[in-house]
Amino acid sequence: MDFSSKENDVEESLPTGVFEISGELNVGFGQWFEGREVHKLFGGKYYNGKVTKFDEKTDWFRVKYEDVDNEDLEWHELEEVLQPLDTNIPLKDVVTKIIKSK
Repeated sequence: MDFSSKENDVEESLPTGVFEISGELNVGFGQWFEGREVHKLFGGKYYNGKVTKFDEKTDWFRVKYEDVDNEDLEWHELEEVLQPLDTNIPLKDVVTKIIKSK
């Protein structure tokens, strides 16, 4: 039986310790992306922004850009422009911030 597949090819091309997880975002975690930075190309220029809100009813993420423009993105759009998480921030601090905001 041949166990080779496209999924195995993807995993082999990723750096050690990095895994690709397919599928949709669990909406229970949408608020965890509030405050995350994005970098998106508009009309030949890159703009930086931040996720300011997750709407649980629509599953959309509100992004506010440095030029004060706003945009609502679905998960598949957000993951394309989302910047890597700052790993210097302890997970405990992130969780505490989310709990306090409720």
